[in-house]
Amino acid sequence: AIMRSLPRELRMRLMLELFADMMRLVPVFVSCNAQTQREICNRMRSYNCTEGNDITKEGEIATHLYVVRLGSVRVTRKDEELAILARGEMFGENAVFSWSCDGKRTRSVTALTMCDLCVLSAEDVDDLLIQYNSFYFGVRRIIDAHSARLRNVIANGQPVSTADLYMIDWKGCAEKI
Repeated sequence: AIMRSLPRELRMRLMLELFADMMRLVPVFVSCNAQTQREICNRMRSYNCTEGNDITKEGEIATHLYVVRLGSVRVTRKDEELAILARGEMFGENAVFSWSCDGKRTRSVTALTMCDLCVLSAEDVDDLLIQYNSFYFGVRRIIDAHSARLRNVIANGQPVSTADLYMIDWKGCAEKI
């Protein structure tokens, strides 16, 4: 409530300071220009949860995209562990980016430790993709790198893992760009 009462420019500077570490750490955000980073920070919120807390559940309608700021989370699909994510790693993107067939979550995520998560609403992600080219192209470059890696796996006759089908390694793909 206090933040909303501040003048917009002051609020945006404070939010940028609050989430500056994420702008330097998360590959999609790193690739954005300063104006886009300010807008991402202005829209971002912090969410805290305790160990064992179910953050997302497979099959639910997606409302948010998450980035782990502190702590770690377990990602599962049909009770199969796909990954453990930690600082700077993103989840919730499949349904938010409309990559799931029905707009529902394809994975469940549970806090392994106390977590501080950075959160963007699905509506804010849509707005950012439409209004800010550097965000759109940052997402697109990483998706293209992930798709190329999957094509290479298939071309080499290797099996595609469940994790590869349902998750993007945002950091790993960004490093190859």
